[in-house]
Amino acid sequence: MGELGTARLALEEAYRIRLAAGDAAGVAKTQEHLATLAHLVGDVAGAAGRLDEAIATWRQLGARGEVSRLLARRGVIAVDAGDLDYARACLAD
Repeated sequence: MGELGTARLALEEAYRIRLAAGDAAGVAKTQEHLATLAHLVGDVAGAAGRLDEAIATWRQLGARGEVSRLLARRGVIAVDAGDLDYARACLAD
């Protein structure tokens, strides 16, 4: 499985625990970490989906700084996917 696979399993467990506990900020942070792992292994779509979920959660919590930070990261992933229009939209948001 390797170290990244082990890390992914641990983060998925953390995600389930935080979700069950109603820890929205913890869920968003864990989603961000899962997105990082997905991006590292070349799963651009998985990384994008995880970041989109984290961004939505931070929006619900009114955490504008976190939203801005993750939108910049989401823009990078859009560039990696070849979607420059979406990358621009992320940076403009």
